Amino acid sequence: MTDSIDRPTNDTDDTDGAERERPPLAPGEIDVTLTSGDESAVIRMPPFKSWKSSARSALLSRGDDMSWAALTLSREDAETWIDMDPTKEQVDRFFADFEKAGGMSNNRAERRRNLRAVS
Repeated sequence: MTDSIDRPTNDTDDTDGAERERPPLAPGEIDVTLTSGDESAVIRMPPFKSWKSSARSALLSRGDDMSWAALTLSREDAETWIDMDPTKEQVDRFFADFEKAGGMSNNRAERRRNLRAVS
């Protein structure tokens, strides 16, 4: 006799993860759309002041958005960022949108002031 487990199926499941249900925003979080080529994805951004030193250094000192994503974003959003592999122009646009939505400043001098305030 073979035991069989009936598993519920959902014909509307999106197996590629493009449309995923997200929990509500935590205080200070902002959803920002990353566009790369003809792809786009919503990335959940934690508040700037919660970024780790290594993440701030990766992004602001070295321009290493891949390390920043791995250190700052949720695992799923970091994988999305890395898979989309945005250009410098697309990264700049993303962070300009983040700033407009209330995130960190896109101005280098102001970012440095923010870094001093966070450190």
